[in-house]
Amino acid sequence: MKVESINCSYNKYKLPNKKHNSVGFRAASPKLFQQKPNFASRIKAFINSLFKKEQAVKGGKAKLQEIGFDTEEIRILAKRTNVSDASDFIKKAIDAGCSKSIIYNYFPIATGLTIKDFSDFLGLGFTDFGKLNDLAEQLYDDDKNYDKRFIEAAKEIYKETGEFNSHLVFSCRHPDTKEYLPEIFEFIKANLNENDLYRYLEFARNSALDKILPEKVEICKYIYNSDIWNQISPIMAIIADCDEIKKDDCKELFELFEKIDTYDEEVDDPWLNSCVKNVDELKTILRIFDTALKKKEILREAQCEITTQDIYDLIMGNQQRTMFAVNTLGEKSFIDSFKHKYDYVEDYMQFFADSNNKTVDEDLLRVINPENSSLYKELESKIKALKKSLADSPDKQKTIKAINNAAYQKNKLIKDSIKDPKDKLELAIMYFTVKDSCNEAALEKIKQYMNYKTDEEKAKFYEVCNELIFDVLETDLVHDPHPNIKRLLDFSKSKYLPALFNCDAEFKENFDLMVSRLYDHLDKNVLNCFNSLPQNIETKAAFAKLGLHYSKWVKSSKYSFVETEVKLDTENMKQHALTNFEKDINDDLYKLIPDEEKQKIAKALKSSGFDIKEIEQTVFGEGGWFDGTKKVLKLYKNDKPAVFEDLKEILNIFNTEFNTNPFWTREYSDESINNAKENFKTHISKLRYNEVKNALTNKKDRTTRIRLEKTNMNNIPHALFLGNHASCCTAVDSFNGWSAPAYIMNKLISSIEVKDGDNFIGNTMCYIALIDNKPALVLDNIELKPQYQYNDKIRDAIFEYAKKLCAELGKPQMAIYLGPNRHKVNLDEFPIENKHFTIVGSTGDDKIYLDYDAEAHQISKDLTIDSPMYKIR
Repeated sequence: MKVESINCSYNKYKLPNKKHNSVGFRAASPKLFQQKPNFASRIKAFINSLFKKEQAVKGGKAKLQEIGFDTEEIRILAKRTNVSDASDFIKKAIDAGCSKSIIYNYFPIATGLTIKDFSDFLGLGFTDFGKLNDLAEQLYDDDKNYDKRFIEAAKEIYKETGEFNSHLVFSCRHPDTKEYLPEIFEFIKANLNENDLYRYLEFARNSALDKILPEKVEICKYIYNSDIWNQISPIMAIIADCDEIKKDDCKELFELFEKIDTYDEEVDDPWLNSCVKNVDELKTILRIFDTALKKKEILREAQCEITTQDIYDLIMGNQQRTMFAVNTLGEKSFIDSFKHKYDYVEDYMQFFADSNNKTVDEDLLRVINPENSSLYKELESKIKALKKSLADSPDKQKTIKAINNAAYQKNKLIKDSIKDPKDKLELAIMYFTVKDSCNEAALEKIKQYMNYKTDEEKAKFYEVCNELIFDVLETDLVHDPHPNIKRLLDFSKSKYLPALFNCDAEFKENFDLMVSRLYDHLDKNVLNCFNSLPQNIETKAAFAKLGLHYSKWVKSSKYSFVETEVKLDTENMKQHALTNFEKDINDDLYKLIPDEEKQKIAKALKSSGFDIKEIEQTVFGEGGWFDGTKKVLKLYKNDKPAVFEDLKEILNIFNTEFNTNPFWTREYSDESINNAKENFKTHISKLRYNEVKNALTNKKDRTTRIRLEKTNMNNIPHALFLGNHASCCTAVDSFNGWSAPAYIMNKLISSIEVKDGDNFIGNTMCYIALIDNKPALVLDNIELKPQYQYNDKIRDAIFEYAKKLCAELGKPQMAIYLGPNRHKVNLDEFPIENKHFTIVGSTGDDKIYLDYDAEAHQISKDLTIDSPMYKIR
């Protein structure tokens, strides 16, 4: 929408008039008007002579007596009179039907209003002098004076509207100086018929309140006419506080406001509790909100649903929190953090807000967001001032030199800052954590090394941070960790070291327990230390009873692995093409196609060895949890699930049917059938065709060698971060991070890892269970980083290594199962059935997290579990 062409149709959205709240205006107590003696004497003499004259008696006194005034009341009335047209006023008042009390009480009143004032109002048909009296009393300044132009304004407003609108009158008066504001009155007079006039008066002024800014009026008109006032009224105060609103600002605001209409009905109570402070912040937060809506899928956790309301709650629900995070990291880095998913973004935003007093430390800003630092802003202001003074400068070369010097300093701030959004976020979290948890000396040391430029400097920074781990994680050994403990828990080489600065209390408790157990066995290595725990002694005995090699289970070997070659990009494209094709034949569009036409397609497929079968498929609800099964249609070839390589031939069969069967080209009276067949044809002939074509011709493939191996659970600096490797909920800085130390300490659980070169890209925790009274290897859930998910070759390699592990444990034919939830591989072809089982081993008093029900469990032989399980073999 262009700013220049705003259509202001005020009557389209009529809003109720705002009632004026007079709180804050001083109301004076009624007092008799005090005239100077000479003037008062003169008026009194005039009134006495007036009532002695016959014409006056006829026009005044007689009339007063006629409506019930006695002689004393007339005398008192005469004493009050301070103008010369009393008889004219009395006549007008009586003719207008004024009662005795009105004339007596307000002729003339004690506020300095003249009889002419009242006469003029009478001529307009106004007789409620009580309101007029109240207004006049409240218009007094501290010296009990007031500008009679307010009464003139009241007359004009009453004349045009037929209403005595004290709010509009008071809008003509400055709330502090009590001065009359002529430009405001002229605006009121010109816009008396506008339904939203009081809103313009409230929001379209300059900061001095004595002028109406046309740019603000334009914004107000746009807002009221687009019927979004109820949603954004709280933030209009921001516009009210600004003296300058540029055309570009208006245009950008209008465009952003227009987007509100697209989500208005999807959000409960939008724009409540706005805390942004100015137009720039308003534009920023609206822009971020719009970006977050576009990046829903990036923010979405696994298979969880994410709604517009969720995005609104994250960005707009606490705008002060959002703006603090944005001001700390910078807008681009804040948006980049969306890849860490919704919960993580919300958590670190809240952590930032809780750790500070609404201001970011200047030292941190200069390193991660220098454009928001005080020094940067000072340099910008200095450059602006110098450029402005250049024309009149007596020494232009000196001024130019000063400009260049300030510009150099400003650019150096940017050059010397950290650029990587990930590093910025991690540093901010570490900085605030140290600020909260450690002493001032520790914070100063962080400041000394945090602006690293090289890998060597970053390594030194990590060494400094690693020294603070026992303090940050609140262990009992914070003051004097043993050298052996420091060696075993050296995280300085781990890229996940920053995550330890963002752990919750439950993780810290389990980490402290792990450290304490290591400290109790300083003479032993990690494996022997934890093997000596009672629960692991029990686990070892249970393995032996079942004929399983415990030593193979608790150790890793460089000779135990499986490798497979994967073309990542192409494999993903192929998988998506096949998945989307099968979604099409399960879509409501296909269901609307008449059965006889679908049977023709089925017949054509069958003649080439293909079939569309109805099968039971596992259903996963929100969060990726098992939610039963449903019947779906799947493509088969020779009684085996179709693969990508079959799609080209399947597409040809469908396209032949589209081109030769008149049904697909004929128009029908039933519009739903027309829409269904045309849309289905488009999906298959264009969308799926292009997906298959792109997968076949993709030139940006990356071929990599994926390696599967058993995790070394005794290497704490590695094993502690299994959840971080796989981007799952057991990451040390995630909500189930407490389980990471528990996995290391309790040997009934182990892990299979997935690697791409030297990079760890996924894993599955695993345990031995008694299923159908026989030992079985259970993979709890398969976690993979996003670009490796749902890749069948990686899935098959995981299962191949699981079989190899069974053989190494001494049971080459041992059954293999998967838990029911949150796997990042395709399991459609594997059967799922309910199983009753117990886990082999014990955790003693400890608990571990298991994904089959996403709960913490204290494992013992007495714990029996009922759960759906995928059978791999």
